[in-house]
Amino acid sequence: MGILLTSFFAATVLGGLGLEGTMGHQLWVQAVGVVATAAWAGVCTYIILIFVRAVLGLRVSEQEEAEGLDIAHHGERGYHL
Repeated sequence: MGILLTSFFAATVLGGLGLEGTMGHQLWVQAVGVVATAAWAGVCTYIILIFVRAVLGLRVSEQEEAEGLDIAHHGERGYHL
């Protein structure tokens, strides 16, 4: 949220150093940047998940899940109850 308010804090009317265009235009440019960054991160994460799923898999077997991942994967108990 703070990145979007930069357009208001940079306005010379409010004591800032100035910006290109109006506050509304700068707000729009920054909103597009935020959306583009979120989309880029989502696409990259999806590609990484596809790669990891193909190489390693994303789930454990039902037996390992029932046994407990601390014992199945690490060979030790996480909690001594």
